[in-house]
Amino acid sequence: MNMKIIQVSDLHLTDGALFYGIDPLDRIGAFIESVKQEHGDAALVVATGDLAHGGDGQAYRLLKTALAKLPMPTALLVGNHDRREAFRSVFADAPVDRYGFVQWTLRIGELRLIGIDTARRDGANGAGTFCTDRAVWLQDQLLADPGRPTLLFAHHPPMSVGIEVQDTSRVHFSQHTIDALKQANLLGLFCGHVHRSIDAVWQGLTVSICGALVHAVGFDPVANGESLVLTDEPPSYSAILVNGTDLVVHRAYPVGTHRIGSFSPRSDTSRT
Repeated sequence: MNMKIIQVSDLHLTDGALFYGIDPLDRIGAFIESVKQEHGDAALVVATGDLAHGGDGQAYRLLKTALAKLPMPTALLVGNHDRREAFRSVFADAPVDRYGFVQWTLRIGELRLIGIDTARRDGANGAGTFCTDRAVWLQDQLLADPGRPTLLFAHHPPMSVGIEVQDTSRVHFSQHTIDALKQANLLGLFCGHVHRSIDAVWQGLTVSICGALVHAVGFDPVANGESLVLTDEPPSYSAILVNGTDLVVHRAYPVGTHRIGSFSPRSDTSRT
């Protein structure tokens, strides 16, 4: 089983307004061109939330038009800036569970992908949450085929990352949910929200946090915890490679980088 999955997160699309001096629609366009040129063989693009900064319908309509240019299918999740009702009014085919949460299970070959909704039930902006209804749904999905290799996608990460403001908004899973994840054949948990590419091990599980398409959040260990340090680091997304039970995650940068040449070790006469 060889497969490539693209993860993008924190698009923060607006109705046309700039976002901290950035045009989110331009960034999405750059992302789409990068995927088309470099990762046209990907099986799926997963967008892990904060799709629209204000959660308004016009932003979702712009997003739907943009994503239609991708040559592969997409799977979407909501984040704390999204609004489920507005999202579903535009993405009417987006899967939801019986409680209306944006959650889905996909099977591509031997691989299973599960997306979970960690936004607040009332749709208000805030910390991640994962209620009993959602937890039962997830456990049912995992138990339906416990041995199948699985990738889990969510907006909020479950662990502290060393950025105090972001750490207060992480999602808290119950011990029962954590045990279910440990018992599953989970290759990795893929999140967003932090606006910074981070890799971690949490509860013995591999976690990969995707960067954002808009501004980045800097890692400032001496910050006082009352505000975030925003930086102009290049926007990024992730290319997830799965080969059996092996997992590799590459970062891709659709803006601000370019090729400076090529090198072939076989033709390098300076090596002895």
